[in-house]
Amino acid sequence: MDAFTPQQTAELVSRIGAKKSHMRLDKLWWNSFMTGPLIGFGIRGKRRGCSSDIGLIRMIGAIIFPVGLVMVVLSGADLFTSNVMFMTVAFLHRRVTLLDLLKIWFISFFGNLAGMLFFVALIAGCKQ
Repeated sequence: MDAFTPQQTAELVSRIGAKKSHMRLDKLWWNSFMTGPLIGFGIRGKRRGCSSDIGLIRMIGAIIFPVGLVMVVLSGADLFTSNVMFMTVAFLHRRVTLLDLLKIWFISFFGNLAGMLFFVALIAGCKQ
């Protein structure tokens, strides 16, 4: 079985971070924005029951939550936490500047936030 060494993994993560730093800002924004609803689907599935539910219902909710993360990975959306990892490693390898790092973090964070707030507005609007 072929596997990457820790050094190879760090090198690959650094290259991905450098590649992300050259991504168009509008593409980064929309990729980050779409992450909010995708994660929201998983959270909404988990929050179907209330805290007094029996163990089986809570377990089903816990099984549903990772569906949101799987949708993020399969769609290629940008989650803020993954951008923190990629950009930090690329910065430490001196492949991106501090300005690039902060720019990607800022757009990714507020894109995720805007996407989640959009999803919350949809859910709140559907309940009326």
